[in-house]
Amino acid sequence: MKCPKCGEELRRSKKDSNYGLCDKCRKKFKLVDDYDEDDYEEDHDMVKKREGKKDNVKTTIKGKEKKKGGGIIKSIIIAVIALVLICALFGNSNDKSDDSTKQANTQADPDTQNVTSDNVSKSEPESEQTDSQPSEEAEEHYEVDLSAGNYTAGVDIPVGTYNLVATGGSGNVSSSNMFSGGLNEVMGNPADEYSIDSFSGLKMDDGIVLTLGGTVTLHLVSENAKLGGMTARSAADATPIDLGAGNYTCGNDFPPGTYNVVATGGNGNVNSDNMFSGGLNEIMGTTNDGLSIAHYNNAVFENGNTLSISGTSVQLIPVGE
Repeated sequence: MKCPKCGEELRRSKKDSNYGLCDKCRKKFKLVDDYDEDDYEEDHDMVKKREGKKDNVKTTIKGKEKKKGGGIIKSIIIAVIALVLICALFGNSNDKSDDSTKQANTQADPDTQNVTSDNVSKSEPESEQTDSQPSEEAEEHYEVDLSAGNYTAGVDIPVGTYNLVATGGSGNVSSSNMFSGGLNEVMGNPADEYSIDSFSGLKMDDGIVLTLGGTVTLHLVSENAKLGGMTARSAADATPIDLGAGNYTCGNDFPPGTYNVVATGGNGNVNSDNMFSGGLNEIMGTTNDGLSIAHYNNAVFENGNTLSISGTSVQLIPVGE
């Protein structure tokens, strides 16, 4: 049987053998011997209705899917906004609670403000004291002439670096730091094959002792002397002690201390058993013959030291530490 619409041969439906399908019109027709126009219209309307229902179902499903997708997106947006609002509310409440706690603690402990203000007021004078403290000691030009004796940096001469020039006589010149910036030389004027007449760069740090022996006299010059750091000697009892020839024990015959030794008689030898540690070993007298000295400064005698005098007499004058 042919399609009543286009004339193509109908293909019998496998599901219902009473109907034929037109591949060209894509229509379904009832297989009858005499297919009239009413049958065609009826079948055609039924097919359209069924196809219309299918289209409506598809449209409904798509609409539901669209609505469902839009609902999910809206739900996510609402959830995010709600979360942001909750965080903001909790953050503000925490800040307010912290401020309230701080205010409550401050009000509950009124001593806190007093302690803080006291600390501030106390710290200000400390800073003022720090500012008022002097800076490094000033360094100045300094010159001095020395003869036989012991001279301590910071007491008898300022701390500094010195250049030495022999101005007369001859004798040994040494310092207690002879192996670390000091010296141990025979100096004299005029210089000869056994002596030198100048020495540069003697470092006299605090407490270093410079010792001159014999008849040598020196002129010392420093460009960085620290005069402000000096401590003057002072003696509680400066009563002189006169001694003639003999052997005398410190602590028994005269008190321990630091003395200027002055010759009061003819030429003779004056020495002590600590001659290499503050004592002396000199020819002393009042004749001024170029071989003897009349004065020795800052000789140190401790308990048990022995002072020996031969051929002359001396006077010990306390000068203090």
